[in-house]
Amino acid sequence: MGDVWKQKADRNLLLLFAFAGMLTCQYTYFAAIQHSNAGTATVLQSLGPVVILAYICLRGKRLPTKLEAGAIFFALLGVFLLSTHGDLSSMNISSLALFFGLSSAVSVAVYNMMSGGLLRRYGVYAIVGYAMLLAGIAMLLVVRPWRYDVVLDKGTVLATAGVVIVGTAIAFSLYLKGVSIVGPFMGSLLGMVEPVTAIIISLAFLGADFHIMDFIGFVMILGTVVALSLSKKE
Repeated sequence: MGDVWKQKADRNLLLLFAFAGMLTCQYTYFAAIQHSNAGTATVLQSLGPVVILAYICLRGKRLPTKLEAGAIFFALLGVFLLSTHGDLSSMNISSLALFFGLSSAVSVAVYNMMSGGLLRRYGVYAIVGYAMLLAGIAMLLVVRPWRYDVVLDKGTVLATAGVVIVGTAIAFSLYLKGVSIVGPFMGSLLGMVEPVTAIIISLAFLGADFHIMDFIGFVMILGTVVALSLSKKE
């Protein structure tokens, strides 16, 4: 696991991945929620694949294919419908929310494009573990959480464990493993299925309402993923 520190290029890439990718992505997304709402932040972060596609096209000196452009359009529209139920008034965009949301999209593109080589050479758990450790130490020094009075009851401990272990450590590991297999653009589009799973879980366990716009967004996102998967096979 310590081999990554022996190669200067990989060591620098890991540091960049930890701070410019993982830490920035986590912080800016939650900051966008703080200054707006979850739906707005999710829509803005979902611009990550657009940033990746723009980089790929600029680097390859080409225009997006019809399939790539269509996938981006329908996936973004699907995320918008799921996150806002098609209600534009629910999107609360202040200048700070826009800044953090767009920063989140850029950081999503950064950690998607930077992680592939490291993951293939050293494995998912080593890279994700080191990145989270470094990001955690940096935020520990900045935030200094010991200054806050936190009630460590059963609910707080379970909720924190759920966010840290399931929602962050396991989620990032599985997601980045997928990115290392299918590539950053396809991986980021597959990541757009997240609002779909959120809707399903909300329906199954929280008794949430299901709107017609949610169903349309659901179909758009899954349709995009299926179409891209079939095109990959061909």
